[in-house]
Amino acid sequence: MRPILCVKALLAPTVQRKVILQSSLPNYYIIITLCVLIEATVIIANTTKRLSSTIPPTTTNKLKKLAFLPPSPSPPRSKKYLYNYNYNTDTGIQVQEEGNLNNEGTDQEALEVQGSYNFTDNEGNTFQVSYVANENGFQPEGAHLPTIPPLIRKALEYIKYEEFSFIPEEIPFEDKKK
Repeated sequence: MRPILCVKALLAPTVQRKVILQSSLPNYYIIITLCVLIEATVIIANTTKRLSSTIPPTTTNKLKKLAFLPPSPSPPRSKKYLYNYNYNTDTGIQVQEEGNLNNEGTDQEALEVQGSYNFTDNEGNTFQVSYVANENGFQPEGAHLPTIPPLIRKALEYIKYEEFSFIPEEIPFEDKKK
């Protein structure tokens, strides 16, 4: 409540303020600084008191304990692939991938990766994704993934392979008024 008293002293009649200002100007600044510091201390104390009372204490009992999943033996690396790996998690995720270097030693050298993963969502649905990643990009396949409709796929193939060498200079127009 002291900051409010300081403010009331500042709002005192003009004569009284002039007396305070004329008699002890340096003390006046010290009083204002002290009032501001006291007010800031009160605000900080109230804020920390509120924050500490609203945050519930955390306990380690609420944390979900995951079961330990020992590593499964992996088959030895095949000479066919540059690398391969697979793993399973305790949440049911299964991953396997293998990669090979194509066109090794040329300008067209590219890593080609093939793999798959599957997982189960919260509703119990299992999703499996198989993929290939190479110089053409990442190409996933899965029953739950959207696919291009057949008509659009056909149009894209037509655009890709069709040569546009024939462009008519004039399109025939039938006059229906005759």
